[in-house]
Amino acid sequence: MNEQLLEKRNVVTDVCLYKLAVIGGTQEKTFKKIGKQAGFEILFDNAYKPKKDRYHSIITQADCVVIIVRDCSHKAMWLAKRIAKATNTPIRFSHGGATGAILDGAKACYTIRD
Repeated sequence: MNEQLLEKRNVVTDVCLYKLAVIGGTQEKTFKKIGKQAGFEILFDNAYKPKKDRYHSIITQADCVVIIVRDCSHKAMWLAKRIAKATNTPIRFSHGGATGAILDGAKACYTIRD
């Protein structure tokens, strides 16, 4: 019985409604796993060596940008913030971990798109 429910759940969660750019942190696999379960495709950068071209690529594809404040350098944050503003992409700052960041991004996506 539980396997059938799990199969149904996986079918539903394979559809990604939104793309979230997550800047900062080290747990890329965790972000992607939780994001997929919530119906989001995660575009991730750990923010150790921020590069303008990489950030521009990620942010222009995303519906919303989430900055992990505790795991992001000032340079990465400023760069992401500048690109998000230039591309008119909503940006949120999260003080939580993977789940909190995805929830912050989800709230932003659903609020902005509705």
